[in-house]
Amino acid sequence: MNLNWRNINAIYRKDLFDAIKDARVLLALIVPFGIAIFYNVMFDDEEPMQESTVVYTEVGSTLPERLQEALSDTIDLVLEPADSEDEVRQVLEDEDADMGLIIPEGFDEDLMDEQTPALGLLFRDGDGVPINTLSGSVDLVVRQMVGTPEPVALSVEMVAPPDGTGPSLFTDLGIRVYFVLASMMMLIGTIGILAVPIILAEEAEKKTLEALTLIASYLDVVIAKALVGLTYLGVGIGLLLALTQMWPADPLIFFSGVLMLGVALVGFGLLLGGLFKSANQLNNWGGLILLPVIAPAFIVGVWEPDVFGYVIEAIPVAQGMKLAVNGMSGEAIFANIWISYAILAVWIVIAYAALVFRLSRIRN
Repeated sequence: MNLNWRNINAIYRKDLFDAIKDARVLLALIVPFGIAIFYNVMFDDEEPMQESTVVYTEVGSTLPERLQEALSDTIDLVLEPADSEDEVRQVLEDEDADMGLIIPEGFDEDLMDEQTPALGLLFRDGDGVPINTLSGSVDLVVRQMVGTPEPVALSVEMVAPPDGTGPSLFTDLGIRVYFVLASMMMLIGTIGILAVPIILAEEAEKKTLEALTLIASYLDVVIAKALVGLTYLGVGIGLLLALTQMWPADPLIFFSGVLMLGVALVGFGLLLGGLFKSANQLNNWGGLILLPVIAPAFIVGVWEPDVFGYVIEAIPVAQGMKLAVNGMSGEAIFANIWISYAILAVWIVIAYAALVFRLSRIRN
């Protein structure tokens, strides 16, 4: 069957402008955008650093500054000098500090002379940085000042499972990125299952679809309407990435997964649009149909691989989310992504074969 690109272009332009003027289509696009922007603003990828204030007797010792440097990667330590031990105690009683250092005169010199100077640690009774963290850090810094060797050669190593053996999405991506990606899947689902089908449902309701299939082949009609959906997807995802200032570490995996998911859902959406008698009927039932389509985006990688988990895995959005996660992170958080591509390819074939068959029945 030969394609008539003039017919495809004419149908594409007509549908594109019709969709822009339809408030229901715009509403379907605004909701996922709003959710994504909300998550982007509300959540931060970085854990806030703990803050703590240490008040100390100012006698010229380097201990406070060394302590601040030692904890710089984990605690934002604020140093507050005091003139006397009484002032240190008063600051702690006023709850303006978490720890007090009573450093005697000549503390650093006594350490160098291998003497044992007194060092007082005072703590405020309350929440904050754990006492053992601060006291242990003081002990470590004093050992470094004296030059005393550590009693053991301590080796610290993070042990993690091999790539792809178990997703830890919140840890690897951060809450913000995870929910923005889930909202992006919702945007793709909303465009495919709600926005684009409304156009086809209105044409079926007004009997203009039959007229279209008389002047153009049903394959031309399918391609034109699929291009409308993909145009909205391209613009929507581009704006979403720009507004959230996110960019995938592996663009090939990310955009190929998003494109295949979009193609699949647009195909099923157009099939859905041809089954309803009116756009209002589709609008009323579309939300109920959309829910199981987009739900896997929010639970993939969380549900254990039982029977229900395998059902979730078979839904296109679940595989699209996996590819988006791997593409955004640049890591193999989900293993065997070829399975994701294969599942999406099968759904694309099923969707468009059913759609072409449906339109051919309308024409006949």
